[in-house]
Amino acid sequence: MRDLFALALQQVGMQACPAGTATQAEKVMSKGDLDFMIVDLNLGGGHTGVSLALDWHKRGCLLPFMVVTGTPEHSSLASLNGLPGFQGVLSKPFPIDELLIRLRKMASE
Repeated sequence: MRDLFALALQQVGMQACPAGTATQAEKVMSKGDLDFMIVDLNLGGGHTGVSLALDWHKRGCLLPFMVVTGTPEHSSLASLNGLPGFQGVLSKPFPIDELLIRLRKMASE
């Protein structure tokens, strides 16, 4: 899925920095060269997009972000409401055009 996201972003002139695990996401974040993030709710290895976002917020490095998930009713998502930069949840499956609309909006803010 992340490769499809990266390809879609490239098609509209954006650059993607895909990360398949929480550890890889931390490495990408540490470079500090991002404008916004897309995080999946379920990252595996005991990590979630929610836990990453909350951790990044505590450390003061949270960027505008949205969560993609196949379980939009998951109770942990409620903890993101009111968090600075939270741009909502995109439920899988979704049309790639919907992703691009949301990303353009985040990029323009």
